[in-house]
Amino acid sequence: MGRTALYIFFTFLPVLFLSCVEKARPLHSFYFWKLQGDLTKEDTMLKNKLGISHSYIHYMDISWSEALNMAVPRATQQINNLPGNEPYTPVIYIDNRVFEKSSQADMDTMARRILRRIEAMTRNMEGIFARNFFDNLHLPYDSNYQKRITATIDSVMRSREGLVSEVQIDCDWTEKTRDNYFLFLRQFKALLKNKDLSVTIRLYPFKYRSKMGIPPADRGVLMCYNLSPIAKPETGNSVFDLSVLRQYLTPDEAYPLPLDLALPVFGWHPWFRGGKLQGILYPYQMEVDTQ
Repeated sequence: MGRTALYIFFTFLPVLFLSCVEKARPLHSFYFWKLQGDLTKEDTMLKNKLGISHSYIHYMDISWSEALNMAVPRATQQINNLPGNEPYTPVIYIDNRVFEKSSQADMDTMARRILRRIEAMTRNMEGIFARNFFDNLHLPYDSNYQKRITATIDSVMRSREGLVSEVQIDCDWTEKTRDNYFLFLRQFKALLKNKDLSVTIRLYPFKYRSKMGIPPADRGVLMCYNLSPIAKPETGNSVFDLSVLRQYLTPDEAYPLPLDLALPVFGWHPWFRGGKLQGILYPYQMEVDTQ
C-alpha cells in the first residue's frame, strides 16, 4: 500500500524557502536541483503563481575521487535559461567524504578551485542568457550585426552583475569532519568579493550545536524535510512530520546564525509489498499498479 507524503510539484528541488525576517514580507525562493534541463513554461507559471522572486540553483556536486586522490566536481549544471532578471544563488553540494579524506592543507586550494569554477559557470550561463536576449530582438542582419551582438551581450551581462550576491555551500558535515569543513568555509568566505556565504544546516547539527559547531558563514538555511525513515512501513510521512521536527527545535535558545527555513513542497508514495519497500512513486506515476 502506498503512503502519501506532501506533494505539490517536483521540478525544482522541491523545497520552498521561507525567509524568517520579522516585520517584513517573507522572501519565497525555490531550489532548482535539476542538473540537465531548463525551466519549463509550467515552471515559470508556477513560480509566478507562488510569488517566487529568488532561486537557489544547484551548480555542481563535489565528491572524492579515489583514482585521483582529490576532490573533483561532478554533476555540473547545464541550465540554458536563467530565471529572468531575478536574483539567484549558486549552490555547491560537497560530499562529506571530501572532508574526511582531505587534509587541512588542501582547504585553501579546494576553495580557490571551487570559486573559479563557480565564476566560470556563472559567466557561461549569463552569456547564454544575454545571447538569447539578443536573438529574441530579431534584428535585421547587416554589416554591423556582429558588433551589435557583442555590444548587446556585454550590456546585458553588465546589467545583471548584481543578481548573484550570495553563494551557498551544502554539506552534511559530522563531528569528525567539522574542523576541515569549517576551515574550508573560512577560506572560501575570505575569497568571496562582495558576496555573502550561506550554508545548509540539518536538524541534528542545529540541535546539537555544542558538539557539531556553528558554521563560519553569514547565514544558514535549516533543512526541515525528509525527517523520517522512508523504508519503515509504520512511517506516516517521511517527508515532513511536525512532531519529529519539534524534537529538534530549541525555541528558548537562539541559533548564533541568522536562519531561514527550507520547507517541503514535494511528495512521493513509498510502495511497500510484504512490509518491504519496493520503490518510490511520484504523483505523475500513480497510474502504475502497486497492488
